Amino acid sequence: MFFANSLFLFFSFSCRFLCFLIECDIYWQFRCEIYVFTIFLGKTFGRKEIIYYLCNQNLIFMAFTILSAKRFATTLKATIHKTGRLGFTDDTAKALELKSGKFARFAQDDENGALYLIINNEGSEDAFSVRESSGYFYVSTKVMFDTLGFNYEQGNIMFDLVRQPSLDNDLQGQVYYMKQRPVKNTKEKKNDTIIEP
Repeated sequence: MFFANSLFLFFSFSCRFLCFLIECDIYWQFRCEIYVFTIFLGKTFGRKEIIYYLCNQNLIFMAFTILSAKRFATTLKATIHKTGRLGFTDDTAKALELKSGKFARFAQDDENGALYLIINNEGSEDAFSVRESSGYFYVSTKVMFDTLGFNYEQGNIMFDLVRQPSLDNDLQGQVYYMKQRPVKNTKEKKNDTIIEP
């Protein structure tokens, strides 16, 4: 193990010197050291043995991301009203940073029919303009929802919007899965109704 220690010190010094030259922080120094040590020495000693050694030397660290309550405090919602418009609650409009001049596109999964809302700053022939009236934001989607067979004339249809960042590049915008809520009875609907201008 003396030979492994010597090699580790050599590679460690080399990596730290390189990171110093390119002004990397300490986190990336350790990442660089571990990468070089496992790649170049793993073939000699075996990857499992190298990882075990690094763990014993306290040189592999676990990474954590704090899930902030602030991030999950607001339920993002959109509603198809009896007019066929897709409207957004005030909290949702703020979270999506909606304003006049932004655009919404929609995508449908070919396999299961799931709907996705895509918000971006650039218009196209596939995009709907985000409109505002007295602080209320909406998209004129009547024809689209008629074509898709949504029976919104019998009552508002609500969706929870679930962020899907993994689809942003493919769909070119901020993507949200439109999870349709179960139909509620008349009394419950009153609490979630968004008043249109």
